[in-house]
Amino acid sequence: MKNIVFKAFLPLLMIAFFTGCKTVKTVKPTTPVAKVPSKTEELMSTVKKQQFQFSNLYVKMNADLNMKGNDVSSKIELKMVRDSIIQLSVQPMFGVEIFRLALTKDSVKLIDRLNKRYAVESYTQMKNENAVVFNFYNLQSLLVNRIFFPGEKTVSEALYDRFHLTSKGTTSELSVKDASGVQYVFKADAQGKLLSSIMSMTKNLSTLQWIYSDFHTQGNQLFPSIMNVSYTHNGTTAVKAQLNYAKISPNTILNLSFSIPEKYKRVSLMDILRQYSGMK
Repeated sequence: MKNIVFKAFLPLLMIAFFTGCKTVKTVKPTTPVAKVPSKTEELMSTVKKQQFQFSNLYVKMNADLNMKGNDVSSKIELKMVRDSIIQLSVQPMFGVEIFRLALTKDSVKLIDRLNKRYAVESYTQMKNENAVVFNFYNLQSLLVNRIFFPGEKTVSEALYDRFHLTSKGTTSELSVKDASGVQYVFKADAQGKLLSSIMSMTKNLSTLQWIYSDFHTQGNQLFPSIMNVSYTHNGTTAVKAQLNYAKISPNTILNLSFSIPEKYKRVSLMDILRQYSGMK
């Protein structure tokens, strides 16, 4: 697979993700149904007002992952410092970590404790094959239910006219295409809840779909407790996962250590992904 968009997500999807019990209040639908915004500026403003606000975040979760017909479950810890670092610890049995993944604004680090090896790569290295503009901030947005503009840190008002608005009944879609040809489609309801983010590349017939549901209140903010993720290539679903955020703790103290044992062997990120995904 020769696309940085999907390389960026595969460590998350292939090494097991999130599922867990819910301990927060369910948001009940309200009536009457609100009117769907008819202008891009209006919809964007509504969506951005609903965005979850935090400086850092700690999440406990488990994963139900299906890859090529094989089911995997695991506990996961997600730690995030907004606009700085995303760290995942994969603990499939008895709280024992087998993988640790850290993504910063310019690099990816992955420890594979099962095989005593690690990978450290910059996004520049990964982008050598294709000039795709998807970046760290865009990935961060996917994980916390935010709309984004490809390659940008935030969606400024100056970028609003780059989106195309389509209204469909009680929902609307905002679509935009980046310089490499990747199509991004964001679906939102009239209240401004972001319901899905979909990225498609026609050149290699690949699609990454991220669907948000089961919105709950966290303090006075809405957040989806379930995320369904799927990656499709050539019409076949290669990876799908149901991700349930079980415990969400914003603005708490985080331990973000990333110590690599001296005896571990350094390999490429793709070497690790190939083994666990069957990629060629």
